[in-house]
Amino acid sequence: MHALDQTPCRQVNFNQFYQSHELLVRAIVRQFKFKDAAADDLVQDIFIKAWRGLEHLDNHAALTGWLKVIARNECINEIKIQKKHRHLVSVECVIEEVNATPSHAIFEITFFQLEEHFLVLKDLIQNHKDPIRRQIACLFYMEQWSIKDICQHLQMKQNTVLSHLRRFRLIVTKAMHRWMAEHSSQLI
Repeated sequence: MHALDQTPCRQVNFNQFYQSHELLVRAIVRQFKFKDAAADDLVQDIFIKAWRGLEHLDNHAALTGWLKVIARNECINEIKIQKKHRHLVSVECVIEEVNATPSHAIFEITFFQLEEHFLVLKDLIQNHKDPIRRQIACLFYMEQWSIKDICQHLQMKQNTVLSHLRRFRLIVTKAMHRWMAEHSSQLI
């Protein structure tokens, strides 16, 4: 038990608080494998958060345990943030990749894929079993009619037309995923 655990929390200054518990907090941060500047930043964040909440701590004897929980939770939150950022692709990487690919190659691949996707879409529309949904999809995707025009032409409510399009989009999405899986080796 630290000496500060017995001192009323409102009478502690930040420097005392920090010096008394720094080794404890750093040990917890090290357990989570944070190093160098990242560890220092995290220790600082933990102390700031704890300092701000110190006045709400009723049981002064629980200060060390309370600080351990804050440190652990902040480390876990930081790990979650880092994992989320790891999955994001930076814009710079995409730009470098695009710049490294000759522009005519990008156009040829994109045009080829677009043409193939359009043929798959056309085939899905023509072979769709539900005649109403087939007609709505054809008017929307092939003829490029607006939702309003489709509603008026077929004398349907807007929500009904949108519902048919949503269902058709689900079918198209699954078909496109299958098509891409089947043709992924050809695209590389």
